Parts: sequence; C-alpha cells; structure tokens
Amino acid sequence: MGINNRKKKEVFGIMFCPHCKGDFVYERMNGLSSGILRCSCYEYPILDDVIFLIKREDILHTVNLIKQGKIFDAWTLQVEVGFSYTHRIINRIKKYNWNFGSSLMMWLVIFLKRNRARKLRSLLPKGNLKNIFDFLSTKKWGSYVMKREKSASFIIGKTILKENMPNITKNKTIAEKFIVFDHMSGPGIYAKYIQEEIPNATVIAADQSFLNALLGKYFFSNKVVYVCFDANDAIPIKNNMLDLFINSDGFHYLKNKKNQEYCKNEIQRIMMSNSKIIFLHLHVKSGKNKGEGIARSKEEYKSLFNDFYPTIIDEQSEINKKYKHIESEGCSLSLIGEKIGENFTS
Repeated sequence: MGINNRKKKEVFGIMFCPHCKGDFVYERMNGLSSGILRCSCYEYPILDDVIFLIKREDILHTVNLIKQGKIFDAWTLQVEVGFSYTHRIINRIKKYNWNFGSSLMMWLVIFLKRNRARKLRSLLPKGNLKNIFDFLSTKKWGSYVMKREKSASFIIGKTILKENMPNITKNKTIAEKFIVFDHMSGPGIYAKYIQEEIPNATVIAADQSFLNALLGKYFFSNKVVYVCFDANDAIPIKNNMLDLFINSDGFHYLKNKKNQEYCKNEIQRIMMSNSKIIFLHLHVKSGKNKGEGIARSKEEYKSLFNDFYPTIIDEQSEINKKYKHIESEGCSLSLIGEKIGENFTS
C-alpha cells in the first residue's frame, strides 16, 4: 500500500518549498514510505507516504529521527504533536525559546506514547474507523467524519462535481497528465471521489493534520498523495501546473481576509490556462448570520473570484430541490470558475 517511487518523483517535480520557493531534492530512507525532502532553507520529513511542508521545532526533530533510522519514533511524535495537547506544550516552549526543554519534551513524548502509537499503528490497516476514533478519544470529530459521505452537504457537493466533470476534463485525453489539488482537504473524501472519476489523475490532498492524512490513506484512497502544510502559507505548487483546484468547507477558516486574498492570488498563479476551480460549502455571511470563520456574503465571494468568471450555486436551494429527504446542515455556497487567458508569468 502506498505511492510508488515514479509517482513520488512526478509530484516532487511540480511542487516547491512554500517558504523559499526552492526545488526539492528527495532522499529515500528505509523503503518507499519514508524519506527527506531538502530545499535551500529546510529539511522536511516524509512519513507513511505523507509529505510534511511545515516549519516547526518538532519537524526538525522528526527529520533527525528519520536520519537515525528511528521511523516509528518519528511517526509517534507526529501523531502526538497533531492530535493531543502536546502541540500546546511545544508551542509554549518555542515561544520562550527553551531549546533544551523542547528537545527533552520531544523525547518524553516519544517515550510515553510509544505503546499508544503501536496500538494506533495496528488499528489503521484493519479498516475500522469507529475503533480508531474511540481509541483517540475524538468521538465527536470521528462521528462527523464517518457520517460525512452521507451528509446533505457532501451529497450535493458530489453532485456538483459530477455534473461539472465532463467540462473539467473536456480538453484532456486519457494519456495526458491531469493534476488536481484538494486544498484544506481534511481526510480527502472529495480527493477520493475525483481519483475514482479520473483514474489517471495525480491528486494531491493538502491539510495541516497528519491524522487526517493517515485516515485518508488508510480509509479513503491510497492512490492520493497526502501533504501536510499550513494553508496560510504559499501553495507549494509551481506556476501553471494545475488542471483542477478544489476547496471544500475550508476557505473561511483562513486567518483573515488578507490571507484569503493571498490564497486567491496563489490559485491564479498555480492554475493552467482554461483550468477549473471549485469551492464547495463556502460559509455565507448574510443578515444576522455571520457564518463561521471569515465568512463573506455571496456578492463578496463573487467579487473576490471575479477573475475566474464564477458561477455561484446556493447549496441550500439545491438540497431543497433534489434531496428533500435529507436533513440540511445550514446555508452555504458553491463557486465554480475557470482561469481564462494567458498562463502566469513571474
């Protein structure tokens, strides 16, 4: 199970460092599923085929563990950093620049959590999501993920994708490369669907959470390439590379409107001419409803993405028309656009 070496090299060829914009040199360690990516400013780990492109103290420690051949310890550390209170402690250590304490804390986390990580490692291949979430004590979030594919919002999102798929792929032959970036992907439920619809596509699912990536790999699609990165940074894709950009239920969680505008400019940079963008489940600011995160009104979304000639769909209306038997989850929009004109030049 996992991404083969040829596909890895293909993905590294279209990506760059989100911090220095430099190319990567890939060093494989202990088989295909782990390794190190080097650029001019940093070394990033690859664990269980998941590519990390985040700068943090624990990332440096993870790279050192991989170099020492301690792959399981590196895996243990990243599971705990992302999905317990450990990251709060590490962030506080980083804030006060306690370098010795930081290193000590990393080792303490690994020492205390090895058995827990072994248990998780044994549960992942068995394919029981409920057992995973019960073990991780994240039952509320787990219930949401397990029910996601049956929810009204996912069903209408999948319908919108399916209806637009002929238009998305119309200029491509089966033999041609087709590159998709699922931005703020969660465990990659939509990435899985796109990979099934376009089997020859290179689908990259990018999210900040390592556990989301692991769940995506083991429960949704092991053909998707999973990347951990901060969505407020530059999108780690070279200019004019993408055929399809998708974001589901995430854009409003960027830090502020300035970051949203930066993200929009980044999308413009990475898209090929005549490529498609699809935003699903954009939270709406309307009347007394301020929406979650940095939500905008329908008019603001349309203005922000005006360069993509957007079509905006009221998901609530679509649910009411097509899926009356399914309970709705609130008001949101889908936005479908196209990059028309010349490719980006720096």
